[in-house]
Amino acid sequence: MEHEHFRPESCSGAGDFRLTAALTVWNEADIIEACVRNLFAEGCDEVVFLDNGSADDTVALAEGAGARCLGVFHTEGFNDAERRDRLCAIAKEMSAASGAPSWWLFLDADEFPTGPGRLTVREYLAAQPEAVRCVGSYWVNHFPGLRPQNLPGFHPADLQPLAGLRRPATPFCIWGRYCPQEHAKHQLVRYDPGRPVPEVGLGFHSVTCAEPLVEPQGGILTHHFQFRAPEQTLSRLLNLTRPNGKGFSRHAPPHVWEAWRRGELATSRHQYNHRVAVAEAMYDPARQGAVLGYRPEDWRALLSGPDGHAGISRWYGEGELREAVAAALSPEEHAVWLADRIGRVAAEGPEFLLAEAARLVASGDRAGAVHCCKVLSRRHPRSAQARQALELMAGAAIGSPMP
Repeated sequence: MEHEHFRPESCSGAGDFRLTAALTVWNEADIIEACVRNLFAEGCDEVVFLDNGSADDTVALAEGAGARCLGVFHTEGFNDAERRDRLCAIAKEMSAASGAPSWWLFLDADEFPTGPGRLTVREYLAAQPEAVRCVGSYWVNHFPGLRPQNLPGFHPADLQPLAGLRRPATPFCIWGRYCPQEHAKHQLVRYDPGRPVPEVGLGFHSVTCAEPLVEPQGGILTHHFQFRAPEQTLSRLLNLTRPNGKGFSRHAPPHVWEAWRRGELATSRHQYNHRVAVAEAMYDPARQGAVLGYRPEDWRALLSGPDGHAGISRWYGEGELREAVAAALSPEEHAVWLADRIGRVAAEGPEFLLAEAARLVASGDRAGAVHCCKVLSRRHPRSAQARQALELMAGAAIGSPMP
């Protein structure tokens, strides 16, 4: 792929466009609702998906969150080429029918993309010039810590704060460099009427085109959550790797086994088997660092820059999250989780805390609002938001939030 680079801040926006997310799913009931809600929160006009024969409630949950199922297909195993071809055919057909520029975001259910800084994906794309037709993504791998590691309907980053950047030179990255910026994937491509169609590679890592492709400097971030609740994660991995009655596994169907036997795929046979061993160690804090080769850190600090901490999209409030966590844990576990959460939420910055306090006041949760304002006053005592918190409490006749 040929690359030219633009700095978004130096370019005028590309005008109106349609943003559609497309994915294939297989037994993703524990995360699909949050995946779809995140995509809409990031500015997608539509979320479409193909189901690869799920045996759980994946389809119903995805449709309940607003996604549209375009069909069900069955394969003997995981077939990356077939799912890529099916999704790209849908993107080409729908883009041609619209007759207008269309951005497509290809992803898996455990991937949660967002724009850089505190931008949504749509806001980021709107700042790009018309010459830009593909956008790369840096991957942020998240790792399990305190329970619960995942709750359906909530952004997993709120439950798995520990993360590490996934790049070709770091552990947990098995591909080479697909572009000079070391993007892990090129999940965002634009289809334009009358212009050559970009062709997305396997796994959405690369993209090629008959004309030079232009991507901006930087790119989006994709938060990746392959390790969720241990029971579901290990069960899913075992279902991918366990040999069936025909002598092959879902991840290694007959054509993959034959390619491996001929020496054409040196690592594919063992890739997911290795992940089972990794997953088993991932839920043991004493072994996690050794497996990774580095120590994960809070994603907010990991992704902080000159404009402050990076953000994620949320479609729920802090109070809703805490209620769901409390219902999933024992009182002792919840106390530990809450103490950890308080410190991490403070890293979101005074704007987040003030907005959450205002939401809690509006919902009638006075105790929650006072708690947010106390954290804000302690962590950011000289900020304008701390003064506004006092005004908010006074206006709500709650009294001073100061301890």
